[in-house]
Amino acid sequence: HWINWKTKPWYDTSGEVGGIVIYSEIITEVHELRRYFEIMNDMLCVANTKGYYTSVNPEFVRVLAYTEAELLSRPIYNFVHPEDVEKSKAAMGALSHGVAVTNFSNRLLSKRGEVVWVVWSAVADPQTQVIYALARNVTKSKLQQIALAKQTATLDNVRLIQKHYIDG
Repeated sequence: HWINWKTKPWYDTSGEVGGIVIYSEIITEVHELRRYFEIMNDMLCVANTKGYYTSVNPEFVRVLAYTEAELLSRPIYNFVHPEDVEKSKAAMGALSHGVAVTNFSNRLLSKRGEVVWVVWSAVADPQTQVIYALARNVTKSKLQQIALAKQTATLDNVRLIQKHYIDG
């Protein structure tokens, strides 16, 4: 078990230290959740409805190449691809009204200038308006889809040329 200890002096009626009071709290679950947050290979974050991250995990930092301090000090939309800002604001609005967001796709911009495609699942605590979110980096599969679409279009053009010029 993980235990958190706090000690405070105890004073008698004359104001002299009469002893020490020790408070203890089992924090195993908190420690396990923190560890999960730290080692998860998906991007995890906590945000507020004002549009700022309040906590990001190491994977979030690694993928976007910003420091944790940079991510927490700038509005979320500073990291969103300009073409995806409006739909991202709409998703944030839904969250702030208690609607969970799943399979929401947008693009983030890394500090290196790379486009990072992500798919989000997020929920807001209605009492605290704190948003808990997971973003899965799907950049590789998205680039493969784009490449396949280009190849398919090229093949369609070749078939059209063949039909028109060769097949008559």
